[in-house]
Amino acid sequence: MTAAEIKKFLSAIKPYSGYVTSDVQDMRYFTGYVFEPTEKNFMLVRRGGIKIFCSNLSYNTLKTALPGTEVMLAAFKGNMAQAVAEYIKKSKLSGLVFDKNKEFFAAGDILRAAGITPQTAVTAPARITKNPSEIKFIARACNIAYRAYKYVKPRLKTGMTERAAAGRLEGFMVKAGAEKGSFSPIVAFGKNTADVHHHPGGTKLKARDAVLMDFGCLCGGYYSDITRSWWRGGGVPSEYEKIWNIVDSAQRAVIKKIKPGYLAKEADKIARDIISGAGYGDMQHTTGHGVGLNIHEAPTLSPRAGEKDILRAGHVFTVEPGIYLTGKFGVRLEETVVLEKSGVKILTK
Repeated sequence: MTAAEIKKFLSAIKPYSGYVTSDVQDMRYFTGYVFEPTEKNFMLVRRGGIKIFCSNLSYNTLKTALPGTEVMLAAFKGNMAQAVAEYIKKSKLSGLVFDKNKEFFAAGDILRAAGITPQTAVTAPARITKNPSEIKFIARACNIAYRAYKYVKPRLKTGMTERAAAGRLEGFMVKAGAEKGSFSPIVAFGKNTADVHHHPGGTKLKARDAVLMDFGCLCGGYYSDITRSWWRGGGVPSEYEKIWNIVDSAQRAVIKKIKPGYLAKEADKIARDIISGAGYGDMQHTTGHGVGLNIHEAPTLSPRAGEKDILRAGHVFTVEPGIYLTGKFGVRLEETVVLEKSGVKILTK
């Protein structure tokens, strides 16, 4: 992150003048470097630049990997937060903030005792808008996930287990250049497709069956998320075809109508109203969620979103309406999209 970008971030968190964090995704956001959670590093972001506090386990590695960043070898006293707090007190720094939802238990107490103010979602306003480089990584992850779907779908065989199909998805994505999967893939056959977060098991694919796959991958630190649902084989049940078309219509309506300035809850309402209006009640989950350094982040297309949750150009999120009929089958269709000035652009292709 450049000095100008740091200045912009600090302007966004006023009245605070600096940010303290041990969150590996926030630290990657500021530096582009992949930090390991087990190393317990801390970062201080101020107008003068970025300072990283680390133990001797990672000191040499970080010095080499981040030549333009100040790396400080901190005395480890059972909790790296203590070393950070002592530095801040000794340096008489003030106006600092930390995210209380990211610094848990003892670490949060230590930072608070050092005069650092706890807040929530400190970096979310900055991270919610992706720059062209971030969008490029997300688009690459989306492309690999889409190709995995295109590869695996025709290779599903009658008698194949959900677990085996999930393994094929993961294997393809890694071979195609992904760092790893976004999460453990959801692969569901038959009535399992009505389970929103089904865990793939030993259920075998029938000659005529409902199929749902929800998965994604990580590229350059950024995630993708995609869901495809279809009926395999002939004799598609009329009810399955009906709900598939309703979900497809709901997704298309959201993608077509959203423009910068749209409220997140209004976007959610588009899909929710189509599904409930067709007689299938209230949708079981939100219409979408942000995607970036985390697989779930701001914005959230939800009925609980507030009046300040406005969709802007540069926001990347999913659009994933669904209908689930317990004991029968379910349909969810999901695209990862980026909102541009002219409207929505689908990335999962």
